[in-house]
Amino acid sequence: MKVWFTRLVLCFVVFCVTVLATIIAARFLMPMAGHKFDLDLARKVGWALSPLFIFLYARTWKKSDFQQTVAVAPAPKLNLSLIGKVKWGLGIAFAAWCLISVIQSSLKDMQRTRQPGSNAFHQANLLIMGSKNGITHGNTPEAKEMAGELSSRLKVARQRGIEARKSAAIVSLTGGEFLTYCHLTNDRCVFLVHVPDLRKFSVGAKDYIAEAALSTAMDIAADSGVQPRTVAVGIRGVLAYDRALTANLSGGGNASFRSGSAKGDDDCKSLLQSYFSPPAPAKLASQAVASPQSVATKIPAPAGK
Repeated sequence: MKVWFTRLVLCFVVFCVTVLATIIAARFLMPMAGHKFDLDLARKVGWALSPLFIFLYARTWKKSDFQQTVAVAPAPKLNLSLIGKVKWGLGIAFAAWCLISVIQSSLKDMQRTRQPGSNAFHQANLLIMGSKNGITHGNTPEAKEMAGELSSRLKVARQRGIEARKSAAIVSLTGGEFLTYCHLTNDRCVFLVHVPDLRKFSVGAKDYIAEAALSTAMDIAADSGVQPRTVAVGIRGVLAYDRALTANLSGGGNASFRSGSAKGDDDCKSLLQSYFSPPAPAKLASQAVASPQSVATKIPAPAGK
């Protein structure tokens, strides 16, 4: 048992070293090739290569490490050459599948980078990767204030509507906070939210937090001095976006209605990025915007607001 535990720990070390080495290599090679360094792409390539290096490391294991000290009857010999070929074939096929998946994902990322607003969307995502950059961000001072409002109210929604986690995470990039970025223009208001422990949420919990984020975002946008026609919310975890929701606020009316939604990292990014262009700063307006009515799960502002 001790030998197997040691091997598992070393496999994890091989995985970490492979990913780290790939990121370091990409940091130097991508600029040399005339491309901007992409941390997400480097990490994906490292994940794709790690199974191959773990497999190669496992080939170095000695059978004597796992043999019992008690003498046992010799087992009948097998034709290991055929089994070895099958293992190598499966290993190569799995590595090829991983690399193809990474290439396809990279091509989609490259296609998105050619779209207007791609750089602003990418920079916004970098800001909410971890709490070391701060909890709330925005493209204008008012947008940052609105991001802080959404973050605090979603934290209340998490405590009220979702079962509390049994134990705190040993390592948390968010520090238990809802990292939020708000992109505010004359006609749109987009919130990107990094939800702590989203990967542990059930499907119902993810639906709840997404609905709460959208309705609360519309409430905040309606109470602001800006009159956006569109409100969008993207919900993401550590690695990827889970879903994105959008809604339109009717001008001068008391109604709002859904205008789009997406699930999955690629579809969410494509939908959200479209709202980051053109980058026009928001202007204050004196008109009051009617609060939305059709989307439920509104979260009231904390006491003292």
